[in-house]
Amino acid sequence: MDKQRQDGRTALQIRNVIWERDVLLAPQGSVRVTQGKTTVFAAVHGPKKQTNPSSFDKCCVQVSIKHFSSVELKHVEYRVKHVAESIIAHESIPGTSLNLSIQIMDDDGSALSVCLNAMCFAFLDACIPIKSLVSCVAVARVDSTLFADPSLYEQQTIAHGNMTAAFVSNHRSPENAKPIFVSTEGKWTREQYESSLQAGKELSLLVRMSMRQAVVPKSS
Repeated sequence: MDKQRQDGRTALQIRNVIWERDVLLAPQGSVRVTQGKTTVFAAVHGPKKQTNPSSFDKCCVQVSIKHFSSVELKHVEYRVKHVAESIIAHESIPGTSLNLSIQIMDDDGSALSVCLNAMCFAFLDACIPIKSLVSCVAVARVDSTLFADPSLYEQQTIAHGNMTAAFVSNHRSPENAKPIFVSTEGKWTREQYESSLQAGKELSLLVRMSMRQAVVPKSS
């Protein structure tokens, strides 16, 4: 039987996701993603030609992430930058750079997964060429039960292990999504790792579908 969680969700139920586009005027793309009580802003500036390009055949991505509590997030910036540079179609915008600014306004758990989803959504809003969509889900292991999209209380207080997994897929075969990024905390057996990754993959398809439905053509 599913464990009932503090907020009333079943074990593998993710919180409702609200996708908002064009929330700021200046950037090329700006979005707000709210998942439960976790809220993230993401803005894209660029791409623009590099004056002294470090690489002529790719787009250089600079990532800045700020948290409302001013905690250090360099490790999160590195992870988001890695995924961002992995999905960009560099051959379409070579010798350019873009800045991705992310602001975590409210954090009630699964913040890294929300940041990665906001990154992809912001790229879509800014019409940045990407090779595939990325959708991300966090999973917490509580005893032998997996909790999808854990709250901050679940992640920090009762979880024995936390996983954040991002998957890439194309529109023709989303069911064949493959992991592009996996981060874990705590101790995991191989079986626990694989079952959590499989749960994350299945749930990422729901996130992907929700994101695609939120992307409508901008009016000219």
